[in-house]
Amino acid sequence: MDKNNWATHWQNRLSEYEYPVSIPRAGYYIASHFKDINSSLEVGCGSARDSIYLASRGLKVSACDYEPWLIDALKEKHKDISIDFYEADAFDLQFSDNSFDLVFHSGFFIYFEDEDIVKLIKEQVRIASKYILIMVHTKQNKKQQKTFFENAKTNILYNIRFFDIECLEKVIKMSGIQYKSIKYSKFGGKADMFWSKKLKGIPNFMYPFRKLVIPWLYRFQNWKITERIACIIEL
Repeated sequence: MDKNNWATHWQNRLSEYEYPVSIPRAGYYIASHFKDINSSLEVGCGSARDSIYLASRGLKVSACDYEPWLIDALKEKHKDISIDFYEADAFDLQFSDNSFDLVFHSGFFIYFEDEDIVKLIKEQVRIASKYILIMVHTKQNKKQQKTFFENAKTNILYNIRFFDIECLEKVIKMSGIQYKSIKYSKFGGKADMFWSKKLKGIPNFMYPFRKLVIPWLYRFQNWKITERIACIIEL
């Protein structure tokens, strides 16, 4: 996909009403699982909805993307929010070493092969002081794979790479980075039904507690009905 084609598809997606205002699930996940961070950087931020949510919680938040039109649009739209937006090359980020407690991205590596992911991981580890959070779509959800395959026929944004834990372990090992621990957990899936106020017309008793409960419910799902792998690297 050339850069102009990519930009056109992203502009179309971001103009769709439901995407920019959809639930910041990764933001809720981060708020639930990372209690010891004060700053974060989102790489390949897109609509930046997760970073915007984290900023609302008082974190020092930055978000970057390589599309200048996108960064300009985000700066204009969210100028009243305490968040820094940057146009950036993810392979050569302009930030100093250890600049952020957490560097994260949701669905970013799904457009790259191993060789590039190795370079991206090294660069992210350079600027992170505590954690890297990688979220990628899982191979084990065959129904999701089929849906993406069908959608890719008309929208190239769905032409993605799917991962399993072995794939991630391989590429992390290839990168040669030093770390304290790696944890793989589940993100997205059936538990997301509890974001709704009603379930089949019946009031959802979990709704008032959804931001706290749902990020922890994912762990009880089978991988076959889980949307993504959340890989947490502690540095």
